[in-house]
Amino acid sequence: MPRFGRFATTGSSAATYAQAEGPVSRLINDFGPPVASASAARRRAALPFVHLERELWHLQDDTGNEMGADFPGRAWLVEHGALGRLRPEVEQLLASPGTLAAAARLLLDQHFTPVLATLICDAVDLDVAGLEAAAAPGPTPAVGPQPGKTRRPGFAEEVLRAYVYRCAMCGFDGALGPAHIEWHNRQVFKNGTTKAA
Repeated sequence: MPRFGRFATTGSSAATYAQAEGPVSRLINDFGPPVASASAARRRAALPFVHLERELWHLQDDTGNEMGADFPGRAWLVEHGALGRLRPEVEQLLASPGTLAAAARLLLDQHFTPVLATLICDAVDLDVAGLEAAAAPGPTPAVGPQPGKTRRPGFAEEVLRAYVYRCAMCGFDGALGPAHIEWHNRQVFKNGTTKAA
């Protein structure tokens, strides 16, 4: 999602690891499971930066050599100016607001609840509804999309703590993660009601 947000605002998904480390690590910290140390929290972007799907993601060092799938470590990524970007053919497809909106919706719908999807879009400055409106045929609505409110860093973690890491929908008592959220969403859509875990 951070690459989609960057692409929507700048027209390019390219970023060095040094540029992506802080924002992507914050995003993972806000919406992923907690880690024990502050230093680990600052470096969480390294693995996804290297291991994104290579049919979509191109990764190279500062000399232009394509990097393999082996994880060289955070220090190596910084020292060698690792640069990642969506492949040109992917960027060309995403240049269409409708395609970018559809790709973002697909990722969000498959991996996050609607509430988290909204928070994530706000965090990466991605206005999916605005992209969908821009792609829709017909006259432009008189009232445009309202700008989203940016959540402060750590908001998602505060919510998880407030619910004592239990699912607010079904009460599941355990470390919440994408697998439980996806399971719960499937139960709701399948049965039309919330079922206890």
